Amino acid sequence: MSDHEASRGIAAMPEIVLNTAADPGQVKAWLTDVVGVRPEEVRCHVDRPRVELEWPSGQAELRAETSGAGASVVHLRLSATASSAELARAALDALAVQVGQNFNPG
Repeated sequence: MSDHEASRGIAAMPEIVLNTAADPGQVKAWLTDVVGVRPEEVRCHVDRPRVELEWPSGQAELRAETSGAGASVVHLRLSATASSAELARAALDALAVQVGQNFNPG
């Protein structure tokens, strides 16, 4: 298993980012589709300011910290048998889309 990290800014407060990341209804869109596992295989533990996720072939830790008014910097460490730096970046990009949809439903 190899570890890969990625970081990016998201235009939302850390609480919103973490709530979105930990929401079982949204984990498929931002994580499981990217790493290739089924949503029901993912176990999630929230320990603010981070979310820990585990599945049979890997794990991830997501941390969010305030970065100015109404914004966050989000860090993802991804450990998986099929991991790559591109997967970590893709997961964060997908999470940013999900957070954006929380603000702009429809």
